Amino acid sequence: MKPFTRSLLTGLLLAVTSAPVMADHCLLRELDDLNFAAMHEARALRWEINDDFVDSRDYRGLLQDAESLMRDLRSIQDALFNERPVTMLRREIDSAHDRIHHLIEHLNHCDFAASSPAIHRHNGRGGYTFAPATRHAGMIHVRAALASARKIDDQLVAMDRLLSPEPVVLEEAPRPGAIGRPVPAVTLPAVPVRPDGHGHGPALPSRGLNRGANGGLRINPVSRTVEIPLGNTGLMFRIGG
Repeated sequence: MKPFTRSLLTGLLLAVTSAPVMADHCLLRELDDLNFAAMHEARALRWEINDDFVDSRDYRGLLQDAESLMRDLRSIQDALFNERPVTMLRREIDSAHDRIHHLIEHLNHCDFAASSPAIHRHNGRGGYTFAPATRHAGMIHVRAALASARKIDDQLVAMDRLLSPEPVVLEEAPRPGAIGRPVPAVTLPAVPVRPDGHGHGPALPSRGLNRGANGGLRINPVSRTVEIPLGNTGLMFRIGG
């Protein structure tokens, strides 16, 4: 079999590893668990605002932000259940991220978060004027709401990490006794992974593809070949001459 060119190999691997559909149901359920936790926290946050910020001048705006966040999280839930493409799911998560960041900013600048620094200065009569630092009595509610908002943000960050691809690199391995210019490493598009708590884990196969362990790419550094399983058959390519 004649060796395939590097560009052809890269093109075929691109077609295999960049399927636009969502990964298996295990990943979908993991994402849904994170989104459900975010929805539970958002529901509690909405009630906190409804009950504790009723005397705030920013009450209606904060409540509207909380309602909009709930709608964004429901959209993520629908996208997961209907197995929408990854690109659509990313847009929904980004929208929810923007919403929670706006809500955090709103909480930090609402009237309940107002404070004044301590004053200690000469009064012009040979003495000093002192006034202690003050905070609005509603600051306790702001802190509680911010704690809930940050938990929601953490859940969205975890979802985004689950969908973040990791690059696959085929490193050049010299053959025993080989003479000639080495073939540079080939960087392939990433495949979504399920983190093990440190951002790493086994590759998740896209629906309709059987990749097996390590994405199914069996690499032989001695013979400089790459095999891609496709169902009951497979494609084998040789890198270099």
